[in-house]
Amino acid sequence: MYAALTLNKFCGDSLKYNIGIGNFFEPVNEGAILVGPFKSELSTMGKAMEFFKDHHDNTAVQVQSSASQLHVAATVNDKNGRLVITLVNTSGKDSIRVELKFVGGTCHRLSCDMLYAPDIDIGTTFSVRKWGFKKSKTGIFINIPKYSVVKMRADI
Repeated sequence: MYAALTLNKFCGDSLKYNIGIGNFFEPVNEGAILVGPFKSELSTMGKAMEFFKDHHDNTAVQVQSSASQLHVAATVNDKNGRLVITLVNTSGKDSIRVELKFVGGTCHRLSCDMLYAPDIDIGTTFSVRKWGFKKSKTGIFINIPKYSVVKMRADI
């Protein structure tokens, strides 16, 4: 969850803090890739990094959230107009119902995935699954479970 929240902050505030590029220096030594004698796999941190890769090479977009436990980042690809929004629910108790409003335009070809963990105990890992949403006249509604990250992609 820490990795997801940190990456979300970097993506959402890249313009504010003049972050032009981010690199992970030693993914094996720093724990993003777990290496065993016969296989390697992404750790929870590595899965979070993979989940956020859709923000790469994009431009940050200003977004607002009124919920203190909901952390939102949005970027757009200037070449193809693809919008990426990630929403991190840091609540350990509650799901958060979110309405995303698209002001001044419309979105199409919407898709939504969730990076989900049932809890934050030692050894818990994230899994990725498709996630549903409901369209409204002004945007969409998404329910975000506790300890989860939702990523929405859309063409604008």
